[in-house]
Amino acid sequence: MTIDTKNLQEQYEEVEALFIAELKMSLPISEADAIEMFRYIARYLRKDKRGGNGKLKYSAKFLLDHHLPAARVLTWLKNHGAYCDTEVLYNVAYCFKW
Repeated sequence: MTIDTKNLQEQYEEVEALFIAELKMSLPISEADAIEMFRYIARYLRKDKRGGNGKLKYSAKFLLDHHLPAARVLTWLKNHGAYCDTEVLYNVAYCFKW
């Protein structure tokens, strides 16, 4: 039996694109606000010698400072595998091509 790897790759890319589109649509803030939040988190994590504190400290600060729905976004982040600022960048931000 021969496996058509090109077809499998195309199917994977199609499923991934659908996943990313649904992820972006479900986020309770705009894509532009999300990208700005990712940049903010990355900037502050670079300055933090500990590499973060295991919490959503910078995410929460950004959301509150920008008058965005912090509770909804933080819950959404946790539901998508981001329990700390570092995980926001590794588990969510990659979908946004920022």
